[in-house]
Amino acid sequence: MLSFSVFAQGEFKINVDISSGNFTFVGNNLGTDITVYDQANLGGPPLLTLTGVNSQITINQSAFTDPSIDDVQIWYTNNITTINFNNNGNVARIQSIEEWGTATFTTLNFWGGTNLDIAAGAGAPNLGANANLFRLFRNCNSMVDAANTLGTWDT
Repeated sequence: MLSFSVFAQGEFKINVDISSGNFTFVGNNLGTDITVYDQANLGGPPLLTLTGVNSQITINQSAFTDPSIDDVQIWYTNNITTINFNNNGNVARIQSIEEWGTATFTTLNFWGGTNLDIAAGAGAPNLGANANLFRLFRNCNSMVDAANTLGTWDT
């Protein structure tokens, strides 16, 4: 069995509730790799691995062999620069940002993330010189910044 510590560091990681069906990640990223894990078994094998994704991607609960899996952790690596949910219905399914990773973001938008929290170990995102943060956390009314880093972001 793989241990959690053997995975590469630097990924953008989010926890997502998929109990009600599909989750569509909205972004414009070239060649992003996506790996999905069961939140209850992060040290276990991935539920799904996609490489070289060039546009938005939909993850469907029915794709997993265990239909009881409701909460997943999604890891994004390689070339992730844009996250733009812009009040898309899927954003309310994001439970938390677990890690910002090492990518340089040019756009971040979690508008409508009514269930979104920032985990204690998330750190701070690496923002590009001209990063678009318009509506970054608009309507994220219950957000908890457990990482306590919002005031330290280099914008």
